[in-house]
Amino acid sequence: MYNFKLRLFIAMLIIPSISAQELNQAFLESLPSEIKQDVLNQILNESSPVNINSKDNKNYSSFDSKLDASFKYLDEDLEDDFSNLLLFGQDFFRSFPSTFMPINDPAASGSYILDVDDIIFIQMIGANSSSLELRLDREGAIFIPNVGKIVLAGLTLDNAGKLINSKIEDSLIEVDAIVSLKQVRDIQVLVTGLVNFPGIYTLGGYSTVLHAISSAGGINDGGSFREIIVKRNGSEIQKIDLYDLLIHGDTSKIKSLRSGDSIIIQSTNSYVRVVGAINRPAIYEFLEGEEPKDLISYAGGFSNNSDNSNYFLSRKSNISLDLLSSADVEGLKLQSNDKIFVPFISYKESDLYLNEKENFITTPVKISGAIKNPGEYYIKQNETLSMLLQRAGGYKKDAYQYGGVLINSEAKILEKSFNDKLYNEAIKSLASLSNVTNNINISSLTGVLAEFKQTKTTGRVVAEFNQEKIFEDSNLDTKLSPGDEIYIPFINDRVYIFGEVLNPGTFKFSENRDLKDYIDLAGGLNKFADKASIIIVYPNGESSRVALRKFAKNKEYIPSGTVIYISRDLTYMEGTDLARTLAPIFSSLAISLASLNSISNN
Repeated sequence: MYNFKLRLFIAMLIIPSISAQELNQAFLESLPSEIKQDVLNQILNESSPVNINSKDNKNYSSFDSKLDASFKYLDEDLEDDFSNLLLFGQDFFRSFPSTFMPINDPAASGSYILDVDDIIFIQMIGANSSSLELRLDREGAIFIPNVGKIVLAGLTLDNAGKLINSKIEDSLIEVDAIVSLKQVRDIQVLVTGLVNFPGIYTLGGYSTVLHAISSAGGINDGGSFREIIVKRNGSEIQKIDLYDLLIHGDTSKIKSLRSGDSIIIQSTNSYVRVVGAINRPAIYEFLEGEEPKDLISYAGGFSNNSDNSNYFLSRKSNISLDLLSSADVEGLKLQSNDKIFVPFISYKESDLYLNEKENFITTPVKISGAIKNPGEYYIKQNETLSMLLQRAGGYKKDAYQYGGVLINSEAKILEKSFNDKLYNEAIKSLASLSNVTNNINISSLTGVLAEFKQTKTTGRVVAEFNQEKIFEDSNLDTKLSPGDEIYIPFINDRVYIFGEVLNPGTFKFSENRDLKDYIDLAGGLNKFADKASIIIVYPNGESSRVALRKFAKNKEYIPSGTVIYISRDLTYMEGTDLARTLAPIFSSLAISLASLNSISNN
């Protein structure tokens, strides 16, 4: 393994100078078949360049391989269930009418609030019978002959009738009035925020916030159903939670609007997906302080075929994914992107959910090496590395705890994704050479790329294997995932150094030797070495980049099992533009291969 890696790094020594002119078919034909096809694909796909720092991709540092391992509980079928969910409430506005009734329908209820431009009908009965149709003027008032001016704006229709009768009684003898609504006013309201068509809308006087939002096309993705602001004359007069209406049927806060009102739909990302044996699976919005049981209630509660004694909440942070049962979430506040799953009574056991009877994950964890009882172990929910080490009998006397290796499948996927992006960046640079006419020897470059494409990812997760340190600080303990692989190496006395030194190889470890001593043992740096880019991969998988200082002591401690790689200084090469493009790619390649070498030699 070591000799293979050494040959691979030596192959990186030469990158020739180039000049760009016209497409050189001989250049393309000189490429290995797999590299040639990738270059041609890149040339044909220039309109879709690869962006290694795309916002859709996690950007993991090449020098920090520390990943937080955790359970992955959701299988593909369940993920499909989650991904196909609709946002609760969005369908409500698709069939919602623009008004409760035709705009001039006079059959208003007594709670209707009068305002400017409403027309009321007054039927006076008694000694002086007559009828009047009166429009509320700009002051919100009407004028009745022999009675005078009466301000009605802001009153309900019932209260307006009582006021009119009171005024008539004071002015006319033995006359009663029956008051009804003849014609409803038009109002103009502003609907803004996260609706599909924000703007100013003309609505009937009966209209409420619901009609205004419906006229604006409904609430769009990212809009809140639970914190809708209504403003009047520049001041907030109401905050509406539509769940009161949609779930509880409470219309007490859904009141008529007035002309000039503003409705603001706030933004939110406070969503939780609820699926499984639930009456109304959907994506639900939560407010600060709400708990999982609140969301289950919004979802209609447990269905008849549910195991309503239990449910699961999964929470993802970066790459870690935790599963909590109902017993673990008492008082737990919800977070964005939490997922709630309610098992069915006949829920089939899978590799991802706990078996209710046996209470363990059905995919074992493998542990080998300098451990007293190596083998396969079934882990329980939330089991950690220290728990497993204890179950496996602990370490043998000659175990090298600092070099412990933890392999995780999810970390392997992330590592492969990162390596693929590095490779695609290199292919893009190589594709730019397809327009040259000089005969160029690029076999070293393409050889490295071909090997890098075939490099197997390790999925190594940096973890603390020292049980005393874990006992002192439980935060250092790593949660295990089904299928993890653990290897505990035996103590060795080797340090590996390769790259731009005169005599790369394996050297005996000594407590008294530092970085400079090991470089001297390897014959010193050659003329191509980059003194500012020395990569150290420690036995536990962590890596760092250090500089070799000429007039200072280089006392970096080098533990047994460390890999030292001396990078090439690409600034000395011709074709510096290409060198600047490829330097970070080769550097990351060096770290990746050094990490592989570190694991394989432990």
